[in-house]
Amino acid sequence: MIETIITILLTICVAMVVFSKKIVNSLIYMGVFSLILSLSYFVMKAPDLALAEAALGSGLSVLVYIITIKKTGGGL
Repeated sequence: MIETIITILLTICVAMVVFSKKIVNSLIYMGVFSLILSLSYFVMKAPDLALAEAALGSGLSVLVYIITIKKTGGGL
């Protein structure tokens, strides 16, 4: 049951990332996607992957994208 809910949430987040008009909103939805994906890893009994995904996927990569966009002058 929980796996179905997580899959639906992941699908909604992917649609929001793809169809968002602003780049910053897409990055925020991408971070939410990574957090939900880390919850999925935790449910599948892989807490090490969940921790790595939460730290790198939603934290570091979104931060790097935001800094890059700000320095290149696009989207923000």
